[in-house]
Amino acid sequence: MNKIRIVVIFLLFVIYASIAQNNKKECTISNCVAPFLEERVIKNNTGWAFWFISADGIADTLSVKMSCVNKGVKTHEPHSHFEDELFYMVEGKSIVHLNGEEHILNQGDAFYAPGNSSHNIRRVDDLPIRYLMFKREIRGKLSEPFLPGIKEYSMKDCLIPFDHSLLTQKGEEKTMWYLTKEMSAGGLNAQLYILSDSGSYEQDGYSGQEVYFILEGKARVSVDGESRIVEALSSCYCPPDSRRNIQKVDGNILKFIVVRTK
Repeated sequence: MNKIRIVVIFLLFVIYASIAQNNKKECTISNCVAPFLEERVIKNNTGWAFWFISADGIADTLSVKMSCVNKGVKTHEPHSHFEDELFYMVEGKSIVHLNGEEHILNQGDAFYAPGNSSHNIRRVDDLPIRYLMFKREIRGKLSEPFLPGIKEYSMKDCLIPFDHSLLTQKGEEKTMWYLTKEMSAGGLNAQLYILSDSGSYEQDGYSGQEVYFILEGKARVSVDGESRIVEALSSCYCPPDSRRNIQKVDGNILKFIVVRTK
């Protein structure tokens, strides 16, 4: 009887492992790299949106989208949801709203919207704005927001302006934190990198998933031995346990954001 039970358990384990393997999304350099393509933008009443990584895409618990507002004032009214988000201003000047507080966001600045916070972004004038949204997605149901990094967030906590004085230099590499793991309880974090000369970003022992988003310049990205040349406004997804790096190819600088989720 014990032998039969052991055999049944073993067979169930094999079946489960097979199903999990079949459901696992295959990651190659072709589907890990997503360049911005005009023909793939999704037009809406206020402008358009472009998904680099969709909510149910290749990444686990992370989506990446760029929005453009060139008609009207805003994409939606202040709203809230359990997921937390990081916004980065690609172009223009906007006003960000957080729990009743408002502030100007300039090109190169970032803004963190904690889970369950009331937030939105709107234009300040007739000029278009473009911004990136990095969102920690929920796979399945969540009964309450993600654990916050601090008890109560204010606009001062969540507004991260780009500041040259905050850049830390190490050799040919400059870095600046837009969102630390302490700020988001370790769940979502983002760091800006600026490489000059022939600099490169190497894996630092972190084995989880991450996304490189190229803001300026041209780079060679490598994932598990495959490589590709990518230009500005491109993302590269690096799955967990993958070998990855990014290297400046030519031009004056390479500027990119590295985003990680728990």
